[in-house]
Amino acid sequence: PSPTTLHVLFAGERAGLLLLLVVVVVARVCVVHAASTMNDGLYTTSNGNPSSPTPYDTTYSSRPETEYFDVYSPPISTTYGQVYWRMMDEVALPPDLVERFDGSVMAVVGYEVDQVRLVDGGEEEVEVPVPITWAYNHHYGAWLTNGRMVRLVKQRRASDDHPEFRGRMEHGSTEFWLATPLQDGDTKSSYGTSPDEEIPLSHFFSEANGGEMRLSYHGYPAGYAQLIDSPTVFNIQPMQIDTWNRESSNAAYKPGGPLPRSSSIPSSAGYSGLIECPCSDRLEKKWWKTYDLCESSDGGGISDATECFKAARTIAQSPCYSDSITNDRNMPIGCIITQHDDGNIDVMWNSYDSDSAKVSKPIATPRKAEMSGSHIVAYASTAQVNV
Repeated sequence: PSPTTLHVLFAGERAGLLLLLVVVVVARVCVVHAASTMNDGLYTTSNGNPSSPTPYDTTYSSRPETEYFDVYSPPISTTYGQVYWRMMDEVALPPDLVERFDGSVMAVVGYEVDQVRLVDGGEEEVEVPVPITWAYNHHYGAWLTNGRMVRLVKQRRASDDHPEFRGRMEHGSTEFWLATPLQDGDTKSSYGTSPDEEIPLSHFFSEANGGEMRLSYHGYPAGYAQLIDSPTVFNIQPMQIDTWNRESSNAAYKPGGPLPRSSSIPSSAGYSGLIECPCSDRLEKKWWKTYDLCESSDGGGISDATECFKAARTIAQSPCYSDSITNDRNMPIGCIITQHDDGNIDVMWNSYDSDSAKVSKPIATPRKAEMSGSHIVAYASTAQVNV
């Protein structure tokens, strides 16, 4: 068995007038031989068996032949009010552990999570838990992976009920990370399986825990485990919110600190309004569109002929473009592109029933098509830039 514990390391540094919060995520995984509990306190469950004479034991050390290992993420540096939410660089598992499970199966029976900072303890660094009022863990997603056979690849989801998107907290994003086989033409599940197609090569861990992450139980009943073949690397995608009021010099929480105008949390609430993710007017949002081809179109989010002609030149190179406008009820509406054998391209904007081609109209994910007679669709994109 092997649980995975996520630890986050923070250290305060002064840079100019800004106090940086430096975070590192650590993962603890339990594998067969006495394992201790990482966080102070007891894990409890709310749905225990009332007829059982013995309550369910959530201590990993009570399980025979269970041991653990810890993995630390790269550091995260933030200032007050900043949100860190991205996939971090992969971290290699301890070499002796990789060698031990090379060609064999690890059984993960649970994992634990913490946020810590490393301080000078004399001969070695010492882990000190970071108050949740300094760095609020909104949620996280973590992976154990056989890095020799699969890798995490960013995928575009086709819909909210995409079977391999469910349970991944991307908060409306059109993209998500998925463990994908490295071999070209491999038809196995994108979750990754070993050659006998029974033992997974990757596991995704995420229970949507926020501030309650430390003492939320992430263990499995006796006789159950998540099996993984020859794990080598660990990945984590944390969402951390820097809520540390810099007037607090120690672990004691001191309410206060500036909030965006959109925050509805009163100063008397006893917690930072930043954990509700209010929108800030200090970040300038810049919008643009990217374009692609599809087999059919209802307008595809392109609003007029000018945008149509511009879009065609971003996705199809030609020595000669021929632009035209029509209003034909017998043709598909929107932006149509046709490439001839000599490389010349005809771009046509059909404005018939133009109300159905508004940018605000939902856009279905297109299928790839040959360029001849294809329609151009638009994707709206945004970037947040410090100003």
